[in-house]
Amino acid sequence: MTDQPDLASPVADRMLAALPAGSHEDFDITALDRVGLPVHAASSYPAPGGGPDGVRDAPAGGIGYGPDPLAARLSALGEMTESAQLSRSVRRSAPETASTAAMRRRHGADAVVDPVTLPVDAGADVDPDRPLRWLPLRRWSDGAPGEQVWVPAEAVAVSGDDVPGGAPEGGWLVTPITNGLGAGQDLAWAVGHGLLELLQRDGNGLRFRALDAGDVVDLGPGREQLRDPVSLAALAAFDAAGVEVTVKLASVDLGVVNVYAVGAERPGGPEPVHPLVVTAAGEGTHPDREVAVRKALLELAASRVRKVFTHGPVEAVDVLAPDGYRARWEAHHPSAGEERTLQAMREWLRLDAEELRALVAPTSFGERTRTRLDSLPTYPWSGPEGWADLTPLLVDRLAGQGLDVLVHDASPDVEGLHAVKVVVPGLEVETLSYGRIGERGAARLLARAEAGDEQVRGLLGRWSDAGVPEDAADVRLTAAATERLGGPVWFSRAAAAALVGPLFPLYREPGRHLAAR
Repeated sequence: MTDQPDLASPVADRMLAALPAGSHEDFDITALDRVGLPVHAASSYPAPGGGPDGVRDAPAGGIGYGPDPLAARLSALGEMTESAQLSRSVRRSAPETASTAAMRRRHGADAVVDPVTLPVDAGADVDPDRPLRWLPLRRWSDGAPGEQVWVPAEAVAVSGDDVPGGAPEGGWLVTPITNGLGAGQDLAWAVGHGLLELLQRDGNGLRFRALDAGDVVDLGPGREQLRDPVSLAALAAFDAAGVEVTVKLASVDLGVVNVYAVGAERPGGPEPVHPLVVTAAGEGTHPDREVAVRKALLELAASRVRKVFTHGPVEAVDVLAPDGYRARWEAHHPSAGEERTLQAMREWLRLDAEELRALVAPTSFGERTRTRLDSLPTYPWSGPEGWADLTPLLVDRLAGQGLDVLVHDASPDVEGLHAVKVVVPGLEVETLSYGRIGERGAARLLARAEAGDEQVRGLLGRWSDAGVPEDAADVRLTAAATERLGGPVWFSRAAAAALVGPLFPLYREPGRHLAAR
């Protein structure tokens, strides 16, 4: 008999104690792929009648990973905690409804974020007299929350359904997303966690997936440049499973190493356990190159498992999950979500592994340049206790570029457990799915276009230049940003759609088990 790992932990107990009234479950899903690195799933189901205050909480889920089973369980519970606590906090908030102009008259210009800096979708209605829904955050300063700053609610919430009163007239400026969630055993830890996620998206959004820059990280002969034992053990597990892994560089903006890992079964080797695993990717961002690569490799293993768990045959899930799991999950998630996302994944599910690999190979597995691992930045990371130094470092580097760190503290009333949503106006998010872009993203695309990069041809340009497409939409910018970019710029959704093409499931996936229903 194989000994079962001990998954008990005081940290896990605190996260479970913080959940809304109802039930939860978590379980190991590692066996859905042959690589064998630990992956865990967690779910929470609030009581149907709501809390004592009469407010109904939202269900939440998490997929976690790590070098050992306990770390994977804590990771899954942490992801679930972030989402559950932010949702609970926003559902109990009291948003103000007013135009940007009115909010500035009421609170002062410095206490109200300019919506265009979120950034917003190209062509979005940012009329300063348009009513929006606003929530208060705190500016992070000197290691603690400071002045109050008002932010459009959709930049804070993980779901529009969480905002009391719903969307304003005219709808949300942007689709609410989870980017910037963070959890930790103290507030600096949670804020740092959220900041690294924001920096990850900002640094790789236009150099990843359909816009893969093809910069392979050279680990050296025999991977001699890689020293981290967890990363080396992970690569050994991939090797044993017949999976060839490539680490790629997205950016080193702000001195933060932003990498991602992709991999697929070698030709002539074992067949993938499911075709979707060849589309998996893991991302890692950290001031230390070794930590960034470690996270990317572990997340790659988790991505392979998650794709099978979320979209693969439900019979395989039922073998690993507690009795009744799917019925509980589906009862709490009746919506089919975005139709475009669901149909795109169902198209992928009709393809075999060879067809899917051929689809992603030109971008995910393409190589244009190589960068030595030992040329990338290092940082003396000491593990969890290091957040006390790392979070201020990240905040200072962002401040050096004129970027504010704003924090919504959604921490529960449980000692040693904190959850936040971090918003940094000016940092970019993923652009190609919804056309959301700001100054930093526009500057990057202009630079690539001016360097003759064919990947970005027709995607973005200045209105003053020739060749403006019929569907061109204004990139919403501040006056100062417009001047820095050399004039107003446009973005083409048609060009973005053509670029993404059948790769859309790399950007958006339907919820758990929807595509398999």
